[in-house]
Amino acid sequence: MSTKKKDDDYVPSDGSVSGEEIDSQPKTKGRQSKKKDADNDNDNSKKSKKHQDSDESVSDEEIDSQPKTKGRRSKKKDAGNDNADSIEVDKKSKKHQDSDDKENKKPKKQQESTEAAIEAENEILRKVPLPSSLNKNVSTKKTCIIGSMNIQAFGVKKMADKDVMKIIIDILQHYDIILCQEVHVPKGKEEMIDNLVKSISSSSTSYSYVMSEPIGRNSYQERYLYLYKTNDWKVIDNYVIDDTKLGDQFIREPFVARFQHQKHSDVRINLVGCHTQPEQAYKEIKALVTSVYPIVKKKLEQKMRGIPQPSRPERKEKSSKLLSLFNFLCCCFRPDVEKDTTHEKTRDADSESSEPIVLMGDFNASGSYLNKTERGEIDELLEKRGLTWGIDHKSDTTVASGDAAYDRFVFESNNKDEWVGDVRIWRFDDGWADKIKKDPDLVKKSAKRVSDHYPIEFDFKLV
Repeated sequence: MSTKKKDDDYVPSDGSVSGEEIDSQPKTKGRQSKKKDADNDNDNSKKSKKHQDSDESVSDEEIDSQPKTKGRRSKKKDAGNDNADSIEVDKKSKKHQDSDDKENKKPKKQQESTEAAIEAENEILRKVPLPSSLNKNVSTKKTCIIGSMNIQAFGVKKMADKDVMKIIIDILQHYDIILCQEVHVPKGKEEMIDNLVKSISSSSTSYSYVMSEPIGRNSYQERYLYLYKTNDWKVIDNYVIDDTKLGDQFIREPFVARFQHQKHSDVRINLVGCHTQPEQAYKEIKALVTSVYPIVKKKLEQKMRGIPQPSRPERKEKSSKLLSLFNFLCCCFRPDVEKDTTHEKTRDADSESSEPIVLMGDFNASGSYLNKTERGEIDELLEKRGLTWGIDHKSDTTVASGDAAYDRFVFESNNKDEWVGDVRIWRFDDGWADKIKKDPDLVKKSAKRVSDHYPIEFDFKLV
């Protein structure tokens, strides 16, 4: 039997998970125990304060509301002998955490300065053009656009920010299918996503969604969310990978959704979304490749054997009859016209390609989270299993300064050319500074209010 690893005390990168959201998630005894012991033992007050400061996003009211657990009591006891037991906080989120979230209490002048800075950013977000107006990539009858985006602490606070949401809604409407990560929706408040779907839907294009339950080790949890156009797609299967059978290797278990096209019944795709824990990136990416991918592939093969599938041969046979008729007529009326052997090209059912599986999400696959040696080892694992990166190591998917290819696609090599077209990173703030004639650094800071990650996307071939 596998043993559970330490809880993941990751906090959102902009500190925007509200007390209401935190209260809706499972609580642990540790923080209440720390507060109680601190009140009863003056000798340990400094240590208690140190622990409390390490997680500033949790208020006193939230600490009091959390039940006690035996494991945390043991950790508290050990803390009396060792100061190195402070709560582990996601380094990536602390790095990107805005300065106004680092302290619960600020001097009045400093608070006013922060509010003024936020209003300046809001003013920029009101003036910048919508990202879609500067993006020439669109869906066609032959291709659709599938994407992945870490929206960064997408919860009550961000959804209430009209200036930010205007940009997010415009981005989401760009996609036929998109995986969203860092979604903070408490149980019982799924109407938040219902309202989001209404916001991105129009009279001509309706959206729907499939979403996981909250996933995480501790009180901090996230949901995976797939948004998709119902005019063109439907979900025919979805499930969370059972990590207990894999030895408990993921902080947030991958979420799988299988889609089928409404107009092309032989066009299906399996998307495997995963947001790795930064400090466990190498281990979790390795598990995705060596364990999760085979599980998804095996399950897909079982379903395809057990359920009659809209066959490609039928589509090919129909196409062949039309092609033969076309060529016959050409020979009868235009003998000089050569036979068209490329008209209405279809995928060959006898080829090695099959229903594709795509691994996707914020893998934290760069920098200190995945060093050069580890990247080389992952490259070898991918090659051995017939897989390939969709976003290379030299790419930059972060809004912040510096180059880091955190967000990735992993494609099947034998399916990539058959199904996948262009692969891109959508830098949604490109052109903003020039359009509104503002300081590029200030514009970039405003863009980070939308997210610290750019969306990644690829064209998926329908025919």
